[in-house]
Amino acid sequence: MQEEKSKLKAFTSAVTAAAQERAAKINAETEQLEREAMEDCADDVFAEVRRRVLELPEQPEYGNTLKEQLWRALDAVPGARSARVLLRREDMRFAQSLNAASPGVRLSFEEGGFSLGGLVFECAEKGRKIDLSFDAALEDLEGRFSEITGFSLEGADGQ
Repeated sequence: MQEEKSKLKAFTSAVTAAAQERAAKINAETEQLEREAMEDCADDVFAEVRRRVLELPEQPEYGNTLKEQLWRALDAVPGARSARVLLRREDMRFAQSLNAASPGVRLSFEEGGFSLGGLVFECAEKGRKIDLSFDAALEDLEGRFSEITGFSLEGADGQ
């Protein structure tokens, strides 16, 4: 009887250990699948955000968006008398209206090294540079998302 109890106990222990090992493996696989699904979802969301950002410069309200960005930059640098504004080559057509929207501040316009839109405002006299480009905003958003979730968004930006 004692021998049978020993065998039953050994069998029960072996079955329990195998079941625990299998459950741990299933849990790990499930966690990996969930993580991959969440990363795929994040990639899809950021691809959609990027698509919408790329469409914004083609919208009729884009010129007003640039003016609003310029006003935000000017508000952040009170007393600025002159500044350099960097725009995409395609956005140089807005230079005149931006200049008119900032009376009392002498603006010069140059082509910036960004591609999605927006502007960069540089005020040498105040030692300030304000990057309001869509490139910087998207990069910041991706960085914050990765920091919060731990997910890498490599490839989500379409590059």
